[in-house]
Amino acid sequence: MADISEIKNREINGARALNILQQLIRIRTHQPQGDEADAVKYLLSLIGGNERITPRVISHGANRSTLLLYIKGGAERPPVLLMGHLDTIGLESTLRWKHYPYSADFSDGYVFGRGAINKGGVTAMILAAEILSRCGGLPCDVFFAFTADNDEDGLGARALVEGSFLEGIGEVIFVQPTGCMIGIAQKGVAWVRAEVSGHYAHAAFPKQSADVVKLLLEYHRKLNVMLRGEPHPYLGYNTCVITELESKGIARYMLPGSARASLDIRFLPAINEKRILSIINGTAKELNEKYPEAGFEICVDNLRLPCAMDENSPHIKRFEDIYRSLGFKPKKTGIYYLCDTSVVVPSLGIPFAIIGPGEDIYHSNEDEKIALEDIKKMAKLYCNYIVS
Repeated sequence: MADISEIKNREINGARALNILQQLIRIRTHQPQGDEADAVKYLLSLIGGNERITPRVISHGANRSTLLLYIKGGAERPPVLLMGHLDTIGLESTLRWKHYPYSADFSDGYVFGRGAINKGGVTAMILAAEILSRCGGLPCDVFFAFTADNDEDGLGARALVEGSFLEGIGEVIFVQPTGCMIGIAQKGVAWVRAEVSGHYAHAAFPKQSADVVKLLLEYHRKLNVMLRGEPHPYLGYNTCVITELESKGIARYMLPGSARASLDIRFLPAINEKRILSIINGTAKELNEKYPEAGFEICVDNLRLPCAMDENSPHIKRFEDIYRSLGFKPKKTGIYYLCDTSVVVPSLGIPFAIIGPGEDIYHSNEDEKIALEDIKKMAKLYCNYIVS
């Protein structure tokens, strides 16, 4: 068994980090099907025979599963959870990729491939778990959760919360791409489906029917007006964008009889659940009253609440101190994208930080990439945070 001083100074094996990440990228776990169970099997093979690590697999069916690892420690402080995810963004085409998305090429210090960023965080986690399992004096219990479906409905995180797997956890490190910065806040997300029904009319006589597409665009505009407000220092402004727009016309000279849109709303911690639903539903009601000839219906498909930590809290200050002790410059940031934070933190109400390797700007791009050195850096940070 290694002592704590050895763990603090342990250098991360770059060759092993590269091999693990390459294998993970080659296991396809992209949305919507996920297939995270295949990645779980691989992770279990890495820890096989390690008696200090206790695994538990939570099956979601359809070849989707979440993995929870447990390393027993002391009772000097409450248990710590590190949470990353196994699913990746989908892939429509490989034509614009210079590096085939599942070859996991390594070039100029970067690993390329679909899911390289998320799975780079998973790699840092499994490396940290291996190292911490060899420590004889851990000050606390440590859990590692590798979840399914982070990028959509939070299937894995919800199963962990609702199944009481996280009872007693004192704090969480969400392993997400922050460019190795300390994430202290995350935007909330609301996915809204809106549909307007009218009747067909000739384009030469537009007043004979409601312009259903125009009404959807007006709904989008009014939502943005209602969402105006002061910016958050790390998250910027509330936003609302149309991500899908479809109308059912029968000819290019006819007004369509119906149209539907999907809207993505990102909102700040100053807006609670009641307020965001009031904005969404109230704006739709206003349009229904203004245009009674058109049937306006909405549905909120997914609602994730925002989260924020006080940047001067002892929890965040402790991270900054550990960064400095490792020779890293601590810098705080906010998270605009969807992650398991919005499932776990509102449910458990515990301190958190969002910290991981990879730049989120490459998250969904062609030739997605991550620096191998960032993975090593974060694995070392996680170990030091636990034992310090």
